[in-house]
Amino acid sequence: MKIIVHRGAEETGGNCIELVSGTSRILLDYGAPLGASPEETILNVPGLYEKSPDPVLAIIISHTHQTHYGALLAKPLLPGVKVYMTEIMEDVIRITAKMPRDGKKLPANIHYFRKGHKFIVGRFVITPYLMDHTAAEAFAFLIEADGKRIIYTGDYREHGNKAAAFKQFLAAKTGPIDALITEGVQAGIEKGPAEQDVMGEIEKNL
Repeated sequence: MKIIVHRGAEETGGNCIELVSGTSRILLDYGAPLGASPEETILNVPGLYEKSPDPVLAIIISHTHQTHYGALLAKPLLPGVKVYMTEIMEDVIRITAKMPRDGKKLPANIHYFRKGHKFIVGRFVITPYLMDHTAAEAFAFLIEADGKRIIYTGDYREHGNKAAAFKQFLAAKTGPIDALITEGVQAGIEKGPAEQDVMGEIEKNL
């Protein structure tokens, strides 16, 4: 299995990671960098917008923050590119996309996944794990191909309303892992306020 980081390692947001197994290609997230124009979010990845000998089979969206899905709104993908997310994620993205004055539609071939249910894309076997994050739903993925096993965490935390989900993820019997792809935007912060405390302050001020 080959890992190609197209964007997200040198900047905040805009995440896009390609996995390749034989002729099978998938993307993990397709986000918009913070402050980028729609044109700046588009990546020249073969098989996304124009036909390629080995097309991109699917984009797997981890959660509903634009830094992880925003580039989907910039330009219609090839019809054959499947976009995997949950039903709740699709609802949130479609509603959010319509809110600006120049609101956009979500021009994508949507397919659903569910927590804990494996699904197969080409040569990849993917297992979604619910995570604790500020998004309506957020997922990590175990991706298996070529006898290799990768964990992609997406964004996560352990102190919010879904803290139990993170504990369940840590307790899951994923087996030996060959590579871990994780977020590190606030990795240097040892501890912050709990979400319940933040909500309490907001309610008091309002």
